[in-house]
Amino acid sequence: MEFTFIEFLRYDYPSILLVLGLVVLMLTNRKNKLPAVFTLWIMTAIMILSLFVEFVCKWSENDPSLADIRYWTTITKYLISPTILMMQIMVLIKNKVLRWLLVIPNLISALAVTVGPYITGLPVLTFSKEYYFVEGPLRAFPFCVAMFYLFVLVIASLMFFYDVTSGYNSIIMYLAISTVISCILEYFGIVSGIVKYVQIIDIYLYYFFLNFVYQSRILEDSLKKELALTQKELELSNTNVRLLQNQISPHFIYNALFIIKALIWTDQKQASDAVDDFSLYIRRNIQAMRSSELIRFSEELEHIRAFLNIENVDDETGLKVKYFTDEVDFLLPPLTVEPLVENALIHGIGTLESGGVISISSKKADNGYMICVEDNGVGFDVENTDFGVGLENAKTRLELQCGGKLEITSRPGCTRATVFVPEQKNNAETEE
Repeated sequence: MEFTFIEFLRYDYPSILLVLGLVVLMLTNRKNKLPAVFTLWIMTAIMILSLFVEFVCKWSENDPSLADIRYWTTITKYLISPTILMMQIMVLIKNKVLRWLLVIPNLISALAVTVGPYITGLPVLTFSKEYYFVEGPLRAFPFCVAMFYLFVLVIASLMFFYDVTSGYNSIIMYLAISTVISCILEYFGIVSGIVKYVQIIDIYLYYFFLNFVYQSRILEDSLKKELALTQKELELSNTNVRLLQNQISPHFIYNALFIIKALIWTDQKQASDAVDDFSLYIRRNIQAMRSSELIRFSEELEHIRAFLNIENVDDETGLKVKYFTDEVDFLLPPLTVEPLVENALIHGIGTLESGGVISISSKKADNGYMICVEDNGVGFDVENTDFGVGLENAKTRLELQCGGKLEITSRPGCTRATVFVPEQKNNAETEE
């Protein structure tokens, strides 16, 4: 009876459905960057080839005139099983050198069953008078290579998943052992025609396994990002609490109110200006405590001017302030430069008999802006000094809110605090 495609469809319909389903599944999920997906595609292509080979074998099975075709398609079937095992190992191994070394046993097996009979005179398969196959000694090569790949696959899976849950190892072991046991059973004639089903199912399981690993990694990365964001928000919240507790000095408030009270009797215009500066100073501090939004440096500069105006309202301190602010229209966290000015005034030049000079500058830098607060005070040892809450808050807010940096250098006669702020999108302008 002639073996037609319809007969093959009846004989191997489940295999065709499985392979087509696998192709549809992989095409549907092609946007997912699964590990070793290219290797899986090759395995799928090999399985499609095996279906074609199976059809040709069945077609030539009852026609002795097609003996050569039946012989070579059967040889191809023998080579497919170890090749699938080899590809399974390649799923686990990323080293390109090891991948190429893995090809060598399969290449030797291929040469043994294709060229070997012509060189050694030993057969792989022969035909009996009844047109049945009789296995020769070279038939053992694909079987031995499959056993070798089983051993390598076990070792590779243990090494690859050494620090992963043992359940993952069991999946890999099942995939490897099920394929090889099927090969052994079919080799000894205990079962027939099951290897291709097992191999296709193994590829399915590999695909779902790798997809599970991929999705787990995405979930893990997402959880890590959420955790990092939560920690960032918590640190910002703690920073704001510390800001609320330490930013507005009671001494400064008492001193400012005392000065304003004195000015009311001597200079009402100056007293009115001092009230405006004091109100602006308090308002900026409260806004910074209640919001984590970035502000323009021009607003931070207004805050600084208000503070310095109150401190130098009677002009008896001898304080001189120089502004070299070339750039003011950029974003930064509030209360990150003002504490540096306070620190320069109180600790830098506060002990000088003749007052001192504070310089505040801003300029454009690569991918951001530089702000520098410099004083000509007594200086201090940066490495052996514990910075106060104000400076630590400023540093933390810079890092968490915009990825900025704060560096302080000091020597007698010159202390410099330098702030780098990466360029940010001006949300304030966008909202307007």
